[in-house]
Amino acid sequence: MLTSLHRHCTCRLIFVSPDMTDTLRREVRGVFTQPVDFRPIPETKWHGQRVARKVWELQEIPFALGDRVLVLDSDLVIQADPFEAFDGNFDVAVTTRHYKYWYKINAGVWGVNYNEKSRRFLQFFASQIRNPTWSPFIDFKKRFEALRPVFPIKDYDWWCDQDFLCTVYDNPLPFSCRVADLGPRYNFCPSFDDEASASFNAACSEIIEKLGNPHYKVLHFKGRLKEILAMLDADALNQ
Repeated sequence: MLTSLHRHCTCRLIFVSPDMTDTLRREVRGVFTQPVDFRPIPETKWHGQRVARKVWELQEIPFALGDRVLVLDSDLVIQADPFEAFDGNFDVAVTTRHYKYWYKINAGVWGVNYNEKSRRFLQFFASQIRNPTWSPFIDFKKRFEALRPVFPIKDYDWWCDQDFLCTVYDNPLPFSCRVADLGPRYNFCPSFDDEASASFNAACSEIIEKLGNPHYKVLHFKGRLKEILAMLDADALNQ
């Protein structure tokens, strides 16, 4: 992901990891020569709250008004400059899928034009994860309790960021904030059933077909799709 990001845009990287070893720092700097802000996370603040921590860490970063901020998962391949999305007029950007699914939004790629409205959005996002009070958000999470009984309504380790962004997509926020949909071009992530080989093979074919096509700026190799990355060489991933 870092190699392809470095290839297609100039940006400052904020790298968050629980295991911030000297070896990891060298490896990151070896593929990403632009400025890197390493932000180590203590193990006690990582395990059991990985997804929530990504959102909470945004509160600690001194962004400047006018900064363009993309929040990215690590299992991505960047095929064109994703910051071109910020040519649009929005405070917050999300990415819908290219197929019907109970989660309309995938949280692997989202971003903000940093201003007073988006700062309030990030504060609201972080506070709602800690203590859900916004009724549309509570209703959304309750709707899926039967499907994922091991995840309580205040789960911090998974789902919570995606739940919130899905809620934002379908419901007006309780304050003024322009939310834009960048669409699947900025987060192309085929769905598949882990138990069905035909479904997985179809997803593999679908995402491989998009490799090298800059119209699809970000490919998301989520779940078992990461197996593809091990089979492709660096030249194929960075055309």
